[in-house]
Amino acid sequence: MAGGDPDLRWWQPGLEHRFHALRGRWLARVRSRRRERLASVKSCNQGYWREDLVRVNGFDERFVGWGPEDKELAVRLEHAGVECLYLKHAAVAFHLWHPTRAPSTANRNDRLLDETLATHAVRCELGLDGHAAQPAVREPLHP
Repeated sequence: MAGGDPDLRWWQPGLEHRFHALRGRWLARVRSRRRERLASVKSCNQGYWREDLVRVNGFDERFVGWGPEDKELAVRLEHAGVECLYLKHAAVAFHLWHPTRAPSTANRNDRLLDETLATHAVRCELGLDGHAAQPAVREPLHP
């Protein structure tokens, strides 16, 4: 990475899950669909409308350290009626390998996700509201 732009292509040796690196409109149309699988949620690949994030108060800032803050946000958005659209092969993201937390490790953050699932919460208490009293009002460019 330090040497400049990496030459990342789907035929590169050592690439795992190379089928995920394919991109194309026809393939995306076939593979894109509404999903309800929490396991496929990853914040590096999430995108939401601002009004939806404001409605649920954004990421819950009670999360400390590694995950699953992205899944908890997705659950609250689902509780608010926002549907997830899985856009397989519509865009490509290359993930640089890094060690992950072992799933068997007890983590306070997992309990926060479980709490949101159990209570069907839509808004978190500690989120965007703590950073802005009111959304900025934009003046029109031309009166």
